[in-house]
Amino acid sequence: ENIYTSFENKPTAEELADMAERARLNIEVSNIYMHCKLLSISVLYALAELTGGDAPIALFLGDLPTSKSISPAIEDYIALLPPAKGVELDMRVFKLLRDGRDGESQFDIKNSPLAAYLYALMGDKDMEEALKLAVYPMTPDDATKLLDAIPPQAVVKIALSCAKICLTRAKKLEQIAARYEV
Repeated sequence: ENIYTSFENKPTAEELADMAERARLNIEVSNIYMHCKLLSISVLYALAELTGGDAPIALFLGDLPTSKSISPAIEDYIALLPPAKGVELDMRVFKLLRDGRDGESQFDIKNSPLAAYLYALMGDKDMEEALKLAVYPMTPDDATKLLDAIPPQAVVKIALSCAKICLTRAKKLEQIAARYEV
């Protein structure tokens, strides 16, 4: 609650209240943002578990682009649509996931297309419910439970998109997608 202090009324009580409110909002956005990122990585973990086990994330998402090469990436196959009708979410978080931060980060990629895609489909409530099933370590049963908790069209889209990148597991990813087609 008290993360800022004042001395001789500097900053003023009003300024302190404003600073505290901005901090509260930043923490709120950060919490939702990290939950979205955790869910997206957990979905990839579930797909990895069901297709042969642990693997580097680049196997499913594609390599990060460099100045010398650009390889296929998940965002090439997953369209970033506006939030689904009736989905309640925080637009600040959605825009942050979709568009990225203003500045560069040494610990994270600029934007998170997979997290933005899932958040736009699921919103806050469904995302939090699904996140309860994101466990580590993950068994094949845990992986299936997590995939069952996200919209079937998302499982299909993500699995088929990963199949275009992860050629060594494409057949198994396509089989997973077939199980969730509606």
